[in-house]
Amino acid sequence: MKRFIALLTAIVMLLSMTACGTKQETVETPVVTAAPTPEATPEPTPEPTPEPTPSPSELWQAFDEKYFIDVMSRDYSTLRQYLSDPSAYGIDPAAVPATLGGLTKEDYDEEAAFIQGHLDELALIDREQLTEQEQIAYDTVKKALETELLMCTKYYGYEEVLIPYAGLQSDLPLTFFLTKLENKLDIENYLSMLEEVAGLGQQVVDYQKYRAELGIFMSEESLELVLEQIDEVLDNGDDFFLYHTFDDAIAEIEGLTEDEIAAYQARNDAAVKDSFLAGYQTMKDGLEALEESCRPHVGISELPNKTYLDYYYLKMKSATADFDYNDEEAINLYLKTFNVLVALNNSAYQFLGDSLEERQLSVGTVEENMALLHEVMDPLYPAQPELNVNFSYVPEELKDILSAAAYLIPSFDTWQDNTIILNAPEEDQSLLLTLAHEGIHGHMFQLTYHRAMEGLSKAQQLNQYTSYSEAWSQIAEFTLASVGTEEFSSPELMLYLCNNLLSLEMIAYLSIEVNAYGLGKEDTVNYLVDIGYYKEAAERFYDLCITMPFYYTNYAYGFAKLLDIMSIAAETLGEDYDKIAFLEEVLSYGPTTFDIIDDQLELWYEESTAAEPAPAA
Repeated sequence: MKRFIALLTAIVMLLSMTACGTKQETVETPVVTAAPTPEATPEPTPEPTPEPTPSPSELWQAFDEKYFIDVMSRDYSTLRQYLSDPSAYGIDPAAVPATLGGLTKEDYDEEAAFIQGHLDELALIDREQLTEQEQIAYDTVKKALETELLMCTKYYGYEEVLIPYAGLQSDLPLTFFLTKLENKLDIENYLSMLEEVAGLGQQVVDYQKYRAELGIFMSEESLELVLEQIDEVLDNGDDFFLYHTFDDAIAEIEGLTEDEIAAYQARNDAAVKDSFLAGYQTMKDGLEALEESCRPHVGISELPNKTYLDYYYLKMKSATADFDYNDEEAINLYLKTFNVLVALNNSAYQFLGDSLEERQLSVGTVEENMALLHEVMDPLYPAQPELNVNFSYVPEELKDILSAAAYLIPSFDTWQDNTIILNAPEEDQSLLLTLAHEGIHGHMFQLTYHRAMEGLSKAQQLNQYTSYSEAWSQIAEFTLASVGTEEFSSPELMLYLCNNLLSLEMIAYLSIEVNAYGLGKEDTVNYLVDIGYYKEAAERFYDLCITMPFYYTNYAYGFAKLLDIMSIAAETLGEDYDKIAFLEEVLSYGPTTFDIIDDQLELWYEESTAAEPAPAA
């Protein structure tokens, strides 16, 4: 991989030198001794044609294509997720490593070298000569790579990989559950990765030991939650779902002999027992041994290691997808949004009055709910291409670990085919809102809209921020709740939605106060009780600020920021505000950061108002 990067860089530089430094040949005048015959007339030596110098746009397009291929070629799981036909990009799937990656310093150094190589390539491109769309993509990718480079180098060890409910311990089983098994290469690579888990388990322990040396190992409260989730996997023993899901999957693959199936099943059984479950046991034993190294249950700013606070602010830029982030503006945004939601919540209560009752927000099957969403929401959104949607269901063993639903990021070449994973939808009290969040007007809408955009940078799409993505999914829920349906009134939907959004905004706000400014548990609880929260909920909010300091920021900031941007657009454009046109404008930038969106919208407002006809005299 390093050799390939160096080679391509050398080719680009060679073309430039050839084009600019070609020596001009000189043709000498012949000495005339007699009248020459036509046959004797010497032919002039043709001058060589200089190689054309690639334009900045051509260099960017070459970078974009190469970066995409480099990322796809790094590991088999990524390749299978993003490309259905790798050969169209000249990628041989059999040559792509099947690996889960690692947590050692050497692994991070290798990642840093990969990132630095691409940053060096970006530096060869004159950004100012790119088109506006290319500049947006360039800036988005550069910010993402520079941030990741710091994470791999200066802040190695500061990223927590065992976040309660959202860390490696809960994601790894789902990763294997969702891995495509359609041919022998898929099977071989799946089993190879499964056999890596034992070693990965030890790497997790070693990584956490290093965090303990830094004084930032998780608190006892976090450790207890993580160990509970590990136990939920281990307690399944011989009934663990990865035994039978593999058997079911390979039974559907054509061309396998009975002997091959039996051999694969035996290898899978051994890998689940001796690698996957053994790796989880290693994690459990190692984490329990580190209990005495648990840090105090206080905010990041209160810990002796002040580099952790520097990391916190870098992480907040990526967690918010806003590189203009600062605490004061974020706090104002959260509290402003919180107050808007409180007003909507109170209005819903007053409107419903005696008719207020708790019922499941669903009109029947998943498909019936999706049909209702199309009917109500399609007129409110830009036109969308025809999409195929498949629904997958979470195994019983993962029900308590995973959220209500998830949308699988679509491939680049078959993005019309989409999958939504549902966790016991028959028990989901707000299935309609869940599907709005994940489906055709939420995550699926934004991602497939961008996949369908001709010429949109693939490198930009690969570096999409969670906060940006969650902005679209939650605005979809908010839009549905704002208009309501024939079956469910707007106040009824809004009441349910506000309960969730209010919690997100408050936790994200408190996370700043706790982690950046050292607000303690007692003061946090007293503040929340004073504004109407129960003490138990207040204590829970504080715990979440410590155990998951960035997780809720992804959701809360994205929603609050996009809602605020929409409000500013409506106020700025007045009667000329068109929500669909506004959404199309923001989407036209591709997935990017909110600071870039703010800058682009300022230009759009200027153009929109300048285009208005002058008032009649």
